[in-house]
Amino acid sequence: MAATFQISEFDSEDQITKEIAKQEEITSLKYIILRKDKRFGRKDAHPLEGKKISWEVKSHPFNGVPFQVVGTSTYECHQGKDRQVKAKEKHAAKMNKKALEDHALKRRKQNTKKVDCKALINIAHIIRFPGFKIEESTVRSKKEASKDLKAALSERPSSVKAEVVYCVRFPSLSEHSSHALVGEWSSEKNLKVLQNQCADYLKEITDLTYHLEDEEYMTGLSSHLQCLLQEMKGLVPQDKDLILTLSPRKRKAEEDMATLPTQGASQPFTDSVGQHADLQNTCEEPCLPN
Repeated sequence: MAATFQISEFDSEDQITKEIAKQEEITSLKYIILRKDKRFGRKDAHPLEGKKISWEVKSHPFNGVPFQVVGTSTYECHQGKDRQVKAKEKHAAKMNKKALEDHALKRRKQNTKKVDCKALINIAHIIRFPGFKIEESTVRSKKEASKDLKAALSERPSSVKAEVVYCVRFPSLSEHSSHALVGEWSSEKNLKVLQNQCADYLKEITDLTYHLEDEEYMTGLSSHLQCLLQEMKGLVPQDKDLILTLSPRKRKAEEDMATLPTQGASQPFTDSVGQHADLQNTCEEPCLPN
């Protein structure tokens, strides 16, 4: 199965934490922090004149825009490499020695859930400079752009447009192949992850659409979305009885509405009004004193 890893961008470390938690819930996988730079996530991150200019890292493939790396962070699958083998062997030997002396104690085996899974989440906290974008990935282009960027940061740093972002490379489920994630289970879970990601992108695109005021861009966007819609329809069975899947939030709202009590057609009044009408009927005949 070909790797289908995902590259995403986030504005804050909190957004990354939420996305990792979401993927853990969907895939039933867990990730733990393997390493984290001291400068990673610093709120006061800013361009530095003498800092190295980069063009690509694991979580940020080349797109022509130079950047400086503030810091990096890496998560690994909780069933990754066992890095405490020696300590565990020493502890097991110690406990087994005690068990030989005290028969009330049980001998211990060196058990571990680690299976040397290679799946990693790579995160780069970067400052990129879109004003110095190049078109071709050549040594000469990169060298000239880097030189111009460093000169600008040295002479007029306030004039250099900079964007601070977090770039994340999420692993595909196929990268977890060293443990129970193969065949149909893996494909089904991976599809679920991708469906949720696409739904999130579409929601954000919808929200941003109502803030666009560039008519020319909107015309191109409308044409592009129309082509995309036709392409998607070609991949989905076009049955007359086809019902569009509701978003999780809308589906929950409809389910909540379905559980609300309803008044039967034969009882057009509310309970309070009905009780008032019954009381009037019982008092139509004059009440005689005892």
